[in-house]
Amino acid sequence: MAIFVSGDHTPIRPAGTAGFSPSGGIPGGTAEPSSGMASLVTRHAQNPLSGSFEFLVCGIDSLDLGLYILWNYRFNEFMSMLDVKKQDAMRANGVLDKNTHERQFIHLATGKPPNYRYHLQFPEYHLYLSITEKAEGSPNAYLSVNSEALWKYGLPYVLETLEIDLYHFGGTIERMLPSRVDMCADYRIPGGLTLPFLESHRVSRAKETTFHLRHDVLETYYVGSPSAPVRLRIYDKDKEIHAKGTKFWFAEIWNIDDVAEVWRVEFQMRRPFLRQFGINSLENLWQKIGGVWAYLTDEWISLRLPDNDRTARRTVLPWWEHVQKAGNTYDSAGGVRRYGQNDMLAPVEWYVSHVAGCLASVAARLNIDDCTEAVKVLSDNLEGHWRHKDFKSEVQKRSIRLGRISCDQEGAGL
Repeated sequence: MAIFVSGDHTPIRPAGTAGFSPSGGIPGGTAEPSSGMASLVTRHAQNPLSGSFEFLVCGIDSLDLGLYILWNYRFNEFMSMLDVKKQDAMRANGVLDKNTHERQFIHLATGKPPNYRYHLQFPEYHLYLSITEKAEGSPNAYLSVNSEALWKYGLPYVLETLEIDLYHFGGTIERMLPSRVDMCADYRIPGGLTLPFLESHRVSRAKETTFHLRHDVLETYYVGSPSAPVRLRIYDKDKEIHAKGTKFWFAEIWNIDDVAEVWRVEFQMRRPFLRQFGINSLENLWQKIGGVWAYLTDEWISLRLPDNDRTARRTVLPWWEHVQKAGNTYDSAGGVRRYGQNDMLAPVEWYVSHVAGCLASVAARLNIDDCTEAVKVLSDNLEGHWRHKDFKSEVQKRSIRLGRISCDQEGAGL
């Protein structure tokens, strides 16, 4: 299940930081000129949220943790093995491996510079390891949990799995430090959101905004710079799902059949922001996350009617009022269920459409206008491509990357 936590939902600030603005924005928001008030009210008449909206879910979509690991006497042997696998991975698209518990994972060539040399990918998470045996002032490992694992299985399951995996490598977790947390609330919004609507109703401490349009239709709206301690992203989740083709399982999380017109409000919080709020452990995160959400959706940014010269006195839009209250759902499961190994990736038709497009391109290049002949030529070439490669191993690696357990592991009862 998704991560839902409890806590005080009153806005909170770090001690001694009155008027705290993580991104260095303007306290109190960005005021609209009074001369433009009438035009803004007119634009509000085209409010895409004047009709109904449907709340779907609120939870943590991304979580990165700095790990302080205590390694046993096998540390040097383990590092030597990782060096060999890293070199092998540089000559291949990752190296498939198993731990002593028969858990499959992938060695990847790229680490996370400058601190973490090694990169291991499991179905539920990415693990980055440094060459430091004893973590003192800073973590000697870095964990990035997959979004799918968070929503389907929950963080306790992932951490339990991690502890078992590390045990077989000879490591024990002593401490975990939240490094990045992405919180979100998802809504079905008929008609979607528009750039003029967001721009004319935004009251924010952050100065910088950017956006992405496709054919003049808004797909993503950012508040805050990419490197800021906190950044807001409001985006069309439907567009992202169809573009990547690997997140159709969200329909099950949302308990809907069609992912169209689903929009996400998502805050990305990095370590400097978390530190200022005193979040230095998972326990701190669970205690304060409700208050952090309240602060972000009320004081850091809000969407309000342009009905007063003073931004703090403007009327909060009904939809944004619900966004503010969505943090209360961290106190319960909110209808989010736990799922097993269901096939909730892109449907086969999604891949067929892409292969079909490639088929037409191949046929044009070879000057073939007969579909049956083109399919045969493509099939022969595909078989030749894989004839001298380990197809089974590659399928297993892809399964791990997609967060799925392979047939071999299912047979082992994992």
